[in-house]
Amino acid sequence: MKNKFARTGLASIFAAALMQSMAATAQAEGVSCSVAGAAGTYGVSDSGTIVHIGPRAAVALVTLDAEGNIKGKGYGQLERQRQ
Repeated sequence: MKNKFARTGLASIFAAALMQSMAATAQAEGVSCSVAGAAGTYGVSDSGTIVHIGPRAAVALVTLDAEGNIKGKGYGQLERQRQ
């Protein structure tokens, strides 16, 4: 039960961080970027260590459409260190 909660929590945090990072509009020398131009399917991964808990990893496959909607699935794993 704890592993399922940890995986769900990690996936939710990962998805929220991904959406936040995609929210900003970038501009370079008069050329503007648009959500429609970024539309597509993206795969992302992340890994690291949580101090005093252990290693963690997450992967996701997300699709961004031309209207700015995002959907997809993410999976995460957290391994608790034995003490």
